[in-house]
Amino acid sequence: MNLQVARSVIRDALGWALFSSGATRPNAKTVDQLTIVTFHRVLAVEELVEYPLPGLAVTPDQLRWLLQFFRRYYDVVPLSKAIELWRGSVSNEKSTTIRPLKKPLLVVTFDDALRDNFRHARPILDQEGVKATFFVPVEAVEEQTLLWHDRMAYLVAAATRQSSDHVQDIIQDFLRENDSVGDSSRLDVELAIAIAKKWSAEQRLEWLQRAQRKLGGTCVPKWDAMMSWDQLQVLAKSGHEIGSHSWTHPILPRCNDGQLQKEIVATRGMLEKRIETEVRTFCYPNGDWDQRCVDAVRSAGFHAAVTTTFGVNCDPMPLHLLRRCDMQSSTSQNHRGKMSEARIAWRLSRWFPGIDSGRP
Repeated sequence: MNLQVARSVIRDALGWALFSSGATRPNAKTVDQLTIVTFHRVLAVEELVEYPLPGLAVTPDQLRWLLQFFRRYYDVVPLSKAIELWRGSVSNEKSTTIRPLKKPLLVVTFDDALRDNFRHARPILDQEGVKATFFVPVEAVEEQTLLWHDRMAYLVAAATRQSSDHVQDIIQDFLRENDSVGDSSRLDVELAIAIAKKWSAEQRLEWLQRAQRKLGGTCVPKWDAMMSWDQLQVLAKSGHEIGSHSWTHPILPRCNDGQLQKEIVATRGMLEKRIETEVRTFCYPNGDWDQRCVDAVRSAGFHAAVTTTFGVNCDPMPLHLLRRCDMQSSTSQNHRGKMSEARIAWRLSRWFPGIDSGRP
């Protein structure tokens, strides 16, 4: 047994001990907590093989298993409704107008409005009776163009699979933009995305255009695309919540005041016009924010906003800086590759290393 497997076995044993004892099992004692989970991609097995950022994806079967787990132990509702129930139960415990919660609340969120969410996640959500919150980057849907990190991932993955001098120029072109990589002849996809997040939007666009010219196209498979406005309307009309994920998915703290106006304020009006329903929630792109961004989100009339800070939320907690727990295949499975209730319950509990409860 190698060291990695041994560590996984130990984590399984500890997770099961905590779950069996009730320490990590969600119950009435944790109704003061609001748990928000994050999904990005829901991909069929044959699609997952082609997708260059598999850590962002779960399969349809894995999504179904997770939703069934959530429903067993939580009341699962969209974000806006969860805020009303959570704040009502915590702040108005003696009120006779709000029924006390019997289970802790959980919100299922999907970022980026990707078409696989509509094709694969929507039917499963409907079958399991779960209403989710979908955060939409307006420009990407309007122009039907994948967000830059997906486009870059496909190009880098395609370049690293080839060995011609012409293709190696693409990698070196990228590496010259980052001193810390040095003269390496190879580039990991996730490293590329991490580096490019430090670039300006103009730098990223220039690199994407150069790489596309050298590779002769986007390298994006035919199945991968954004949702359409019609599909988002279908989601909204069936009870799912639509929230804003900004206009262009930028690093918001780098935006000037005029850009923030468009990225935050204008998106709400555009979404409400397109989907014909109120938009009450916001998701910070890449999880980046500063006080100026928070103030802009609040001033725009959004009732709540989510970050990518890992953790659960306990009252009192700023509603415009809510924490979330990302859901991944690798962190949902035991050492045998099977989905594990004990692993998930531990990951969503206060016992998980590094988790933040949101308490001030």
